[in-house]
Amino acid sequence: MGLSIHYNGQLKSPSLIPTITAEVEDICQSMDWEYQLFENTAAVSSDVLKNEPRHENGEILLKGIAFTPEGSEPIWLHFTTTGRLTSIVNFMILDGLSEEDLVYWVSTKTQYAGIDAHIAICSLLKYLKQKYFKTFDLEDEGYYWMTEDRATLQRRFEEYGAIIELAAGALENAETTLEERLDEDKLLDKLLKIIQKAKDEDKNKEK
Repeated sequence: MGLSIHYNGQLKSPSLIPTITAEVEDICQSMDWEYQLFENTAAVSSDVLKNEPRHENGEILLKGIAFTPEGSEPIWLHFTTTGRLTSIVNFMILDGLSEEDLVYWVSTKTQYAGIDAHIAICSLLKYLKQKYFKTFDLEDEGYYWMTEDRATLQRRFEEYGAIIELAAGALENAETTLEERLDEDKLLDKLLKIIQKAKDEDKNKEK
């Protein structure tokens, strides 16, 4: 339970997997976000994901990165060799998914990361969408992705917080203190500067 985002995408080309992975790694280092590179195969039944090429061992190869802003669940950017976005977690629960296409939908809870971390995550994903993805869809329970309205996001966080508090009785063990949270303005400003620098570098390369 908690406010989350759900996302799905297809890269413009599978050849972009190393490039997007390297850029996100650089951003994570600049933002002091924890991250983990990934390259491994995942076992699936021969009856599912028939459009995905198989590794020589019969499994499906996944490559990419997952990163974790403070307080957030991981943002999964794992890709199949066809460039479809997924996560290794989805493959671990594949048998429990009601529809095969759900393996390509990834979910991340941001409830305990805070409003500005949520905004920063959305801002980064919008940047990556524009630069690397042929298709990219995101469902934001906080409505920020669609509206870019901070007040609406604030209200949604409060609504989810009230529901959680009602269900759990208290959020003492779940909420972080103000001292533990990153300064809101600095977090977003830092990410936007990193993204702008990357855009400027891309423009210079095109000249």
